[in-house]
Parts: sequence; structure tokens; C-alpha cells
Amino acid sequence: FQGPPVSYIQQIVVKSAVSPWKSDLILIDAFRAPLSIAFQINELLRNHQIYQRTANHTSLGIYVYSI
Repeated sequence: FQGPPVSYIQQIVVKSAVSPWKSDLILIDAFRAPLSIAFQINELLRNHQIYQRTANHTSLGIYVYSI
């Protein structure tokens, strides 16, 4: 294969742990913090401005389906 890459794949993986685990916490508390980071990353990508360029985010390959 020669030439520039035909595609790029990027995946962001967020891992977390709740420590110390307190008896008054519920399981969903372990997911809230990492999920909030995913929403912040999604918002950053969607709000990013491309100055002095005619290209849009889709043509640059920046696309987020959903979280």
C-alpha cells in the first residue's frame, strides 16, 4: 500500500473506580463521573470552530454518533 491513509479511527476509552465505596452509594454513581467526561468531550468536538477554512467537521472526519 502506498499513499496517504484512507481513514483514521480514534476511540476514547474512559475507565474509573469509586474508592472508597461507601454503603450509601448506588451502582449508577460509579458510572456518572466517567460519563460526564464523555459528554464534555462530545460538547468540545461539536463546539469546535474552524477559522478561515471552508472545510466542515464532517469533511475533516470529526463526527460523533451519540453517547
